Amino acid sequence: MQHQYNHLSQRMIVLKIQHLNQKQKQELLKEIDHSIVHSNRQQWTPKIAKQTRSMINICHININSITKHKIELLVRFSKYDVISVNETNLKSERPFSLLGYNIFRNDRVGKHGGGVSLAVKEHIKCREIINKTTHKSEIIAVQIEMLSYKSILISSIYVAPTAKIDINIFQELYNINDNCIIVGDLNATLSEMGSKKTNARGKQLQELLNEGLAECVDDDSPTFEINDYEAKLDWILGSQPLLSFITNVETHPTIGTINGHKPLTFDITLEAEPKSTSPRLPLNFKEAKWTKFRSKLDKQLILWNYDLSLNSPLDIIR
Repeated sequence: MQHQYNHLSQRMIVLKIQHLNQKQKQELLKEIDHSIVHSNRQQWTPKIAKQTRSMINICHININSITKHKIELLVRFSKYDVISVNETNLKSERPFSLLGYNIFRNDRVGKHGGGVSLAVKEHIKCREIINKTTHKSEIIAVQIEMLSYKSILISSIYVAPTAKIDINIFQELYNINDNCIIVGDLNATLSEMGSKKTNARGKQLQELLNEGLAECVDDDSPTFEINDYEAKLDWILGSQPLLSFITNVETHPTIGTINGHKPLTFDITLEAEPKSTSPRLPLNFKEAKWTKFRSKLDKQLILWNYDLSLNSPLDIIR
């Protein structure tokens, strides 16, 4: 089975995943871990780091259970530097990881569903800035350091269908860093932006845009579909001039089912600052020749002068 999935198209993989039982999914996850990273670690990491320094690739998706769709998420979108996920459905007491990423998460507490997370490639220098829930809106924001530009703030926001858009959170993000990108399922529809009608949250979003706190990417592609209904619920917002660096905005087929939210991807043509490499050398103690080590140690101990008196620590190294 090793490396077998590499030779399949993404669509074939998705179809195969849907028919796997839980045990088979766990085996596939282990296979992805070994194939994507372990067998190509020396080539994979420098390649990704090089790509990230020239631009940042971002993916956003309302996934409705990141655990359930973890395999497909990795198979289809693991090349992206930042992955924003809404409706993670994670419980705060349960650990979660994505291979090659640092995870920043804001889990819904006390109720089922919801939650947001940002997964950032391990080699990118970043830190969490905001982790909060306000007015039924869940927010996580991470600051990414840049090489030839000021630091940028990337935020993932989920607004529940029964909630209102909290304008204050956008003002708070802007006050922290006026170079900000906001992605998320706002459950807001605008008739002039890919939806049949404007709902209450759409009116709030329009007010936000009119006030100049943020602008939206000029793309009206629907991001949600169910049966014959389509709407744009997921948004890419940002401040200028940062928004002008966004290119290659794409909408992708849904994850898991034929209905639901569609992933959004885009690039920011700026150079991220990589983390400095640790000066510490990793040691693999399993590869040590312990038998030879013990033999040489025994020989050295035999040469020890038992008559040597030790009156101070300095006598040990003489």
